[in-house]
Amino acid sequence: MLTSVKDKKIELLPQVPKENQKLCDICEGVGWLQDDRGYIELCRNCSNGMIECCPHCGKPYSKRYYHHCDNEECQRIERFEREKRYQEQEKQRFEKAIKIGYNDADEDKTGMLYIEGYGNDGYIADLDEFFECHYDRNQENLEVYGEPLERPEYVWATSCSKIYLNADSILEQATDDLHEDARDRIVDEDELQRFLDKWCKKQTGTETYYPDYRYAILIPWDRY
Repeated sequence: MLTSVKDKKIELLPQVPKENQKLCDICEGVGWLQDDRGYIELCRNCSNGMIECCPHCGKPYSKRYYHHCDNEECQRIERFEREKRYQEQEKQRFEKAIKIGYNDADEDKTGMLYIEGYGNDGYIADLDEFFECHYDRNQENLEVYGEPLERPEYVWATSCSKIYLNADSILEQATDDLHEDARDRIVDEDELQRFLDKWCKKQTGTETYYPDYRYAILIPWDRY
């Protein structure tokens, strides 16, 4: 339980730095500063007395709450480690996923496809668009690195969400300021839900897709 500290003398001690941290040079690790009137306020140079440092070069980050080193070599290492983590995560996902041939996949899984680095933020409409994207990326790789791009083995299925309105939630909100039995007096809630479902079906452009990592759709390269 918290209690008032009024009229109590409080000794502010510096924090103990953890890995990749250093004490703030301004507040000396306390996290607070005192002005000319004797009032104290938070130090704006640090976070609770600590300065975060780059784990690669050891230098402090250039901004408060900043976790990005300005050193180009550190940035290169970060990109490499980030890609390594992604590849490991992707490998684990693929091992757990159900593998499905593209021609055997249900339409609800292939309304859109997902693969990192392709299409619009990883989303592609169909197999033809995937092959077009791969061709362009392959040509670029040949020009820059002089070697062909490795062919992906699979793309991810997706799930689709559309606009949906729930009659129960709407009625709950509509009767919130009414008398306590108002919600129970509502009749034919099912009629309202049927109307809402019909209205939602008329709406277009709300479809939102998400990667479905349960299913890996194998790419039929013989059709390339």
